[in-house]
Amino acid sequence: MQCLYPSPVAFSLKSLAAPNDNNYATEVTVGAVKDPMYRVRLFARSQIHPSGELRASPYGKDKAALFTGILGYDLYSIVLRSSSPEEEFRLELHSAEGLRLKCVNQEN
Repeated sequence: MQCLYPSPVAFSLKSLAAPNDNNYATEVTVGAVKDPMYRVRLFARSQIHPSGELRASPYGKDKAALFTGILGYDLYSIVLRSSSPEEEFRLELHSAEGLRLKCVNQEN
């Protein structure tokens, strides 16, 4: 499916063992396409909840401030943000249904 947002980025999904608090756990890896990433937004087809630690490279938590933003007005998307330019973000997401991402958009 083609992304209709202005700056789509590449992503991959990896199934993880089912968590105690929900039905599905999936690791999402987001990679830069053209420019290093500071802010990325994931759009899903079902409600998603971040779990565990947000990891990024090449700077990661030791050299950058990283955070996951949960939007109260939109439970179908989350924001990943770094204070340094990153080439990759990695995060575990939990969902009641199997994770189906619609698009991942870079919002620098």
